[in-house]
Amino acid sequence: MKRTQFFIAAGILLSLTLIMTTPAYAQKIIHVREPTLEPDGHECDTTEWHFIINGVDKNQSPIPAEITIYWSNGATETVALGEPVTATVLHFYSYSHLVDGVYPTDATAVIYDAYGGNFNLSHGPCDYEQFATYSIDPLCWDPGKKNVTFTVFHVTLTIEGPNESFEIGKLNNAQFEIEETVTMELEPGDYTYTAQADEGYELEGDPDGQFTIEECPVNGGNGDEGFGGENFLQNAILAGAISAVSLFIILILFTRRREPS
Repeated sequence: MKRTQFFIAAGILLSLTLIMTTPAYAQKIIHVREPTLEPDGHECDTTEWHFIINGVDKNQSPIPAEITIYWSNGATETVALGEPVTATVLHFYSYSHLVDGVYPTDATAVIYDAYGGNFNLSHGPCDYEQFATYSIDPLCWDPGKKNVTFTVFHVTLTIEGPNESFEIGKLNNAQFEIEETVTMELEPGDYTYTAQADEGYELEGDPDGQFTIEECPVNGGNGDEGFGGENFLQNAILAGAISAVSLFIILILFTRRREPS
């Protein structure tokens, strides 16, 4: 019995030692550089999509063994590291969507945190149109709560409201992002908007439109408060529990009063 306990304790100690001595590698996600995704941003080749990650230090970890490609039709594809394998450059090839007009909107890889090189689309088909899209999802107005979400992809939305006008647009910095989502609070009223696609992109959807923000019902709001809406059952159970506890306390007090002194 003691020998069994000894081996169990030794196993636990060895596991803890391995965990504590295993180096933790800092890593990050990198995106393919956006300009190389443009039809004129890479060399034209209808036989393959060729992505490269250069400036790689093979002594660091992790080194990408695969990349994930995001296609304009909403699909994703995982592509393994290909040939040739050189000292500082990684090559990845995809043979999907060579003639159907579908194109990559992004590609990502996981690499060591200190990486400072470039992730590019080297060559691929060039005969495709890039689309700009947007969506507006309004809720009712409840003071202090965000009630409308704007999502844009290579689109600038100009919003005109009862008391203000503002723009929602693609982030203009070196970090490429597929889309920008902004959630904010807008007061009740009628709003109009216009959508302007970035240069080189074709707008998918209406170029203008309108939406209305109405006040939330008194009971329940957006489903976050009150005794109505989605919280009705939860609040009913809570009220029943409070009533039961109150009744129990009253019975105890009544019983003690009737006990002889």
